[in-house]
Amino acid sequence: MSKDNRIEHSDSFGNYLIHGIDEIILPADISWWPSTIGWKIVALLLCIFVSYRLFKFAQSWWKNRYRREAIRQINEQQASVNNLSNVVEKLPFYLKATALQAYPRDQVAQLSGSAWIDFLNLKAGTEHFGPKESSQLLILSYQAKEQWQLTEEQYLNLIKLTKSWIKYHV
Repeated sequence: MSKDNRIEHSDSFGNYLIHGIDEIILPADISWWPSTIGWKIVALLLCIFVSYRLFKFAQSWWKNRYRREAIRQINEQQASVNNLSNVVEKLPFYLKATALQAYPRDQVAQLSGSAWIDFLNLKAGTEHFGPKESSQLLILSYQAKEQWQLTEEQYLNLIKLTKSWIKYHV
């Protein structure tokens, strides 16, 4: 190769018409971060508020884990057992265990009979277990399984009321 056929390396790459023209310099991108102190304070307060709400939610979730566990166990029993009477016979146990988790032992442990039903209704905030359901719950607690004489509809109603009490007692 001869020296005459070499390509001249310059900024214009051999085009003398654009020699001396500079590239356009674009301005910097606009920042999404607020530039004034007021918006920074609002962002900080918003972060504090969200952190506080997350903390309170986590605290409530942790505090109510006994409710979720009791309902999970009832649901497991209901799914795994074909006979509803086997599920219903454990409802008084689940109610007592849940109450012992939620309230002081000296308030709950000695309760039985109508005093126990009154306590459950008091902590539900309403008459959660009506007279008919109360007597059915007492029958479950104190009579042999052969003496229950409850229908499937009554079994399902007691399961529903028990889950409701576990979920919403105060």
